Amino acid sequence: MPENAEKESYDDNTNADELTLPSSNTGKGLTNGQTASNLNGSNSPDMFPLNEDNEEDELRGHLDTNLRLGSVPCDEGMFKNIHNSRIRQLLIDNYRLLLIKENKQKENHDLWRTYETYEHLISEIIIPKLSQDVNAGNIERIAATKEILTDQTFPLEDHVWKAYCDYIERLESVKLVTSKLVEFLQNQFHGEQVERLAAQLAIVENLIGRLKAGGLGRSKSGSCFPVRICE
Repeated sequence: MPENAEKESYDDNTNADELTLPSSNTGKGLTNGQTASNLNGSNSPDMFPLNEDNEEDELRGHLDTNLRLGSVPCDEGMFKNIHNSRIRQLLIDNYRLLLIKENKQKENHDLWRTYETYEHLISEIIIPKLSQDVNAGNIERIAATKEILTDQTFPLEDHVWKAYCDYIERLESVKLVTSKLVEFLQNQFHGEQVERLAAQLAIVENLIGRLKAGGLGRSKSGSCFPVRICE
């Protein structure tokens, strides 16, 4: 630094709140009051004048319109030692912006926690439960559909079964004739022909016996149903 540069200092004879500010081109110290008067006047062309009037300010309009900065609670008393009203207002605005930032961060944190809570609720509780309910409903619907379709698969099955039962019942009369025929043939033939007729007769006797005893039944689609006796 140049040797003739003066250091910033507080004037012991002035008020404690009057800060000595360096001039931009001379290095001479100015008190707060002097600086404020110079900044508000036209004697300091090298510095941007701080306007303390109620002139239209684009930044102020943006802050008030978009952020409603004036409605943010703030203890303006902490800046009461700043005599320049423009600087004091900028400090107040900056502090209010800091409060808005902190509130937004807190809101974002709370929203994130809420999101995580709902995400856990949906992914860990709701979706698995819905999957179980849907699967159970699908199983019930499939079983009901299978039962309906099974009954509709062979619409003539009952008719065929009844005709088959009638056929077995009529075999009894055939059996009597066959028995007499076998007795007659036994006296006339010997060997495989007689044995084959005897085996067929035994099968017919077994079918008739099961029908009369209620042991003749049918299997429907792989499921065992009670025995039906056709009249």
